[in-house]
Amino acid sequence: MTPMQIEIVVDRQAARRWHERLRARLSRLLPGSTIRFRLAEGAGGFPSMVVHLLTLERLLRRGSRQTLCDDVRLEVVETGGDFQPTVIIDCTGREQPPSQPDAAKVFRPLYNGHASETAAAAALLAGVCPGIALENVGDATLTATGLASLEAADGLTGGLEAVASRVITLVEKTLLSPTGPGALRQPASGPASPAGAAVFFLRGLAHNCARHIYHLCCYSPHWRVGWRFNDGPGVLETGTLFGPAWRALPDLGAAFAADPFPITWQCRTFIFFEQLDHRVGKGTIFAQEFGDSGPQGAPFLVLEEPWHLSYPFLIAHQDALYMIPEASASGAVSIYRCVDFPRRWERVADLLTGIEAADATVFQ
Repeated sequence: MTPMQIEIVVDRQAARRWHERLRARLSRLLPGSTIRFRLAEGAGGFPSMVVHLLTLERLLRRGSRQTLCDDVRLEVVETGGDFQPTVIIDCTGREQPPSQPDAAKVFRPLYNGHASETAAAAALLAGVCPGIALENVGDATLTATGLASLEAADGLTGGLEAVASRVITLVEKTLLSPTGPGALRQPASGPASPAGAAVFFLRGLAHNCARHIYHLCCYSPHWRVGWRFNDGPGVLETGTLFGPAWRALPDLGAAFAADPFPITWQCRTFIFFEQLDHRVGKGTIFAQEFGDSGPQGAPFLVLEEPWHLSYPFLIAHQDALYMIPEASASGAVSIYRCVDFPRRWERVADLLTGIEAADATVFQ
């Protein structure tokens, strides 16, 4: 592929880590190309209420872990000389893009038809996955469209990371595999003028931010594992929860329990389940032993990875016990064998690899 001269234009008030990630990815995929940042006046970044919410999520859940939403100081090289951009990627969020050099192709990301990332934040806080597109500004067509992978996104920060990741893949797709004329752009779902867009973004945003902060501070949603001894037909046979009374495993405070898988193995009975610590936002696999009268002792950790784990699906085969937990953030479906029941498990194989959801969630 012919080397390109690419200019990424960023709002000087809203330079974020995902812009660095975009430049790094393009540098690897387009060897020999020159890729530079330029700072310009833009939409001004997120409203203060969104900034406060992202800060609170960091304090309560993320600590010092870097995210694609973090503000950064970009390394900007003064343009000039032989640098004449052939491609411009406008990430300023301006609804009305300024005029650009005639020789350059200009692209910009859109979120539900709007140029501002605040539209993506508003959609996520309303519980909606925003539609993402890359627009060719010159002819107002869409060169690529997609949705963020939100399956394992944690909070607003995780959702915005997933959105940014999808923008990066759409830019890659457009530059690496240019095709014919794109689809005509559909009007944005809201006012087109900058003033009207601001009203559209802010409508309901304060309420949704307040609701999200409540969930964050009160550890919501908060799940618990129910258990009971039942000698008759169970839930699978009856399709209902009727029968003996349900009891819950002790509440874990800042962490919740979910996705229980019971098993009797080597004459001992356990429930394996996901435990998710709200302060970390990552699931691990725990086990609780049961005796004739109920739980025995405290639950304990049996499996932890750098990524989120849940649904510890158990398989007994030829005198061995295996577990296939949900781990989409790893980009694989892996199987573990129990080497010392119930506490020690070893990863023995990856059944599937290259799962797309990892593209939106693994940013260590």
